[in-house]
Amino acid sequence: MVKMCLCTKVIQGLPLLDAIRAAADIGYGAIELFGTPNHLPVDTPDDSVKEAARLCDELDVDVATICAYVGNFDSIDDAACEQQMDAFKRNLEFAGMLESKWIRVNPTYVGCERTPTSDDVKRFAEWARRCADLAAGRGRGICLENNLNMVATLLGTMDTLKAIGRDNVAVSYDPGNIIRADTKHYGRPAVEALMDRIEVLQIKQIDMTVDNLEDPKVFVFYDEGHVDYDEIYEAIAPSKVLKYVSVECHKPPADGMTEKDVAAREYKLIREHAGKYFDELR
Repeated sequence: MVKMCLCTKVIQGLPLLDAIRAAADIGYGAIELFGTPNHLPVDTPDDSVKEAARLCDELDVDVATICAYVGNFDSIDDAACEQQMDAFKRNLEFAGMLESKWIRVNPTYVGCERTPTSDDVKRFAEWARRCADLAAGRGRGICLENNLNMVATLLGTMDTLKAIGRDNVAVSYDPGNIIRADTKHYGRPAVEALMDRIEVLQIKQIDMTVDNLEDPKVFVFYDEGHVDYDEIYEAIAPSKVLKYVSVECHKPPADGMTEKDVAAREYKLIREHAGKYFDELR
């Protein structure tokens, strides 16, 4: 069974427990819990994390990933990398309390204008491998989200996975990010190449007519953009690995809407559309 999942960044204005309740109230069976100030910053006390875990259990909401703002190993010195490792270890503790399998580790955002070098990939991989090995010791793994960094393209994602060289590295496949850097391979080719690594399919829509594809104006509602999700759903539906279809809309609420309204609007549209391709979509 594949579950509908909500990136809590969509409702980051709500306090953590209210965000969990809002997701469950809409119908989501899972959340990606972000390290935003209201939700899961690295200094969150254990008692608050355990209270969130109890609420998730009560409402039957999975924590699909811990979206920690850790990483950037390719662009910082060794001392800063060690500080990031400390933050990763804390997020690994969070993952244990919340029963989440994956902790996100991020390469540095470089945008559309620069491609990371082989030395960048090598350095990131060395430290990401350390994260993966620590996670493996607790039965967990790390997750790479496609964004405008070294995993912005299909080839970049494959090269980075190869450089890390660990089996417990999943891909949070985000075609709405890849399309901005790799219009040819963002859909079916990406799914077919990465199928065994894609545990999370992140859904966002992109207006490809915007001149600057790094402008926040590219982010639109699900029924307004140019990502071909029919192709993607059809390609990924046979997967035995995919666990979550995760909603990540970054378009600000329109007049009269709340963040929860945005999450509910996207849930309805995406579940109806994706449900045509998946036998079970909760």
